[in-house]
Amino acid sequence: MNAIPKPEVIELIKRGRARHALPPTVPRSSGRDVPDGDTSLESPSPFSLKVSSEPEDPSSPLLPLVEVVWGDILLALVPTLNLMGSKGIPGSKAGSVSRPAIAITLALKSKLIECRKGSTVLSNDSILSSQATLRRFSYLELLRATNNFSENNIIGIGGFGSVYGGRLEDGMKIAIKVFHQQCASSLKSFEAECEVLKNIRHQNLIKVISSCSNDDFKALVLEYMSNGSLGDWLHSSNYMFNIFQRLNIMIDVASSLEYLHFDHSTAIIHCDLKPSNVLLDENMVAHLSDFGIAKLLRGEDESMMRTKTLATIGYMAPEYGIEGEVSTKSDVYSYGIMLMETFTKKKPTDEIFVGELSLKRWVNDLLPNSFVEVVDKTLLSGEEKLSTAKDQCLLSIFILALECTMESPEKRINAKDIVTGLLKIRDTLSKRIGNLSRIVIWLHFKKSNYTKEYDLIY
Repeated sequence: MNAIPKPEVIELIKRGRARHALPPTVPRSSGRDVPDGDTSLESPSPFSLKVSSEPEDPSSPLLPLVEVVWGDILLALVPTLNLMGSKGIPGSKAGSVSRPAIAITLALKSKLIECRKGSTVLSNDSILSSQATLRRFSYLELLRATNNFSENNIIGIGGFGSVYGGRLEDGMKIAIKVFHQQCASSLKSFEAECEVLKNIRHQNLIKVISSCSNDDFKALVLEYMSNGSLGDWLHSSNYMFNIFQRLNIMIDVASSLEYLHFDHSTAIIHCDLKPSNVLLDENMVAHLSDFGIAKLLRGEDESMMRTKTLATIGYMAPEYGIEGEVSTKSDVYSYGIMLMETFTKKKPTDEIFVGELSLKRWVNDLLPNSFVEVVDKTLLSGEEKLSTAKDQCLLSIFILALECTMESPEKRINAKDIVTGLLKIRDTLSKRIGNLSRIVIWLHFKKSNYTKEYDLIY
C-alpha cells in the first residue's frame, strides 16, 4: 500500500528547498518562490530522507532519527515523530513512535530518489555554499580571511558597521559584516538581524552562513555577492545594464517583499529598502540584505508598529518619517521610490530636488506626455520598434511606482500586486519586441584593466 505524504512532511521539504539557492538547472524566469499550494514532489530535488535508527522497544522514549540530506551533505537529524506534528497519528499514545510515520518517511525517501534520477549534480560553488552553512567560524579564521580586516578588503560601510570581503583557506569567498562595538544601537542591530535572518528562507534574500560573537566582537558571515549592489550599477560609470535586467532585479526584490509580508509565519517589515541594500550575485539575481532595523509584526491583528529608528532620507514613507509608523505599506512606499530611481537613474536626494520638488513629484508631473524626460537616457536608444515598445513599458513602470507611493498607506498597492504588475509588464515587452537581438557589452572597471563580457537581451 502506498503511503500518502502528510502536509507537514511536504512543508518541511518545501522549506528546505527555499532555504538553499536553487540548483543551476532551475529557471528563474518568474522571479517567484514555490507557490504555497504546490504539494507536488515531481520536480527534481537534491533532498533525500533516511531513517538512521529505530528503537527495538516501541515504548522506548528514543525516537527514530531521520537524516535530511542535500546531495551528499547531511543537513539535519530530525525525530520521526516531529515530522508528524505535535499530536502525532490519531490513535497513537502520546510520545510514542508511530509506525506509519516511519512508513511515510521511507515512502518519501523512495519518491525523492526517483526524482533525483533526472536531476543534475550541483556545481562546486553550490556544494561549497551548502557545506559552509554547517560551519562555525572563529575570530582567527575571519581575521585571516580579511587580511587582518584590512581597509583594502572593505566592500561596504553602513551606519552600524562595515562589510569586508574575505577568502577562506578552501578558496571560498565570503562577506563579513562587522558591527561597531562602541554604539549601543549597533548591538541592537546585530540582535535584530540575527532574529530575522535565522527564520527566513528565500532565494531573493541574503543568506547568512554563520555568525561570530563574543564580548568584544560581533559579525555575520554572509554569501559573497560578486556584482555589488544595485546602487553601484545605477550610479557608477563603470556599469551599464538594460531594461530587462532592471526589470528582473526589481521583480526579484518585489518577490522577496511578497515573502516577507505574506508568506512568512510572522510578517516582517524591512524598514530600509534602498538600492545599496539590494545585492547582485554573479547571475545578476537580486538579494535583499541588511535587516538591522527590521520589525516583526507578531500580533495576529497587528498591521503597524512605531519606531524611533529612522531609515534613509528620501526613501521613508511620510508616516514613517513624521510619526515613526512602519508597516508593510511603508516598505511598499520605499520600493516605489527605488523603482523610480532604477529607471530614472536619479537619487531621491539628487541636487535637482529642492524645496517642494521631489523625485516622486518630478515623475508625477511629467507623466504621461513628457515622461521620456525622466527616463535614464541609456534606455531610450535603439530602433523605432524597440523604442516604442520600451516607451510603453517604461510608462507602465512609472505608473506602478506612483501607485506604490500614494500619500495614504491604505491607497497603496501591496507586494503581491507589484509582482503581478511587473511580470505582466516584462512579458508584454518581450512579446512586442519579438525577435530579441543579442548584443555584447563590455564593462570597464577603474581600478584595473579587467573587462567582463555579458550577453544581454535588448
